[in-house]
Amino acid sequence: MYRYISIKTKISGEMKEDYADILNEYLREGYELVSMVPMYRRRYIPHHYDLIFKKM
Repeated sequence: MYRYISIKTKISGEMKEDYADILNEYLREGYELVSMVPMYRRRYIPHHYDLIFKKM
């Protein structure tokens, strides 16, 4: 089973949410991080990150 989440970023490109807490929560539930891809709307500054988890 796969799970998809999106984490928004600030204008500076830094993550708004504490993504380490989100990653740890999914890892505790038995998920494995498959992909973490920055998605851009403006040049060089990521707008959000798409994360895909897989249930182990």
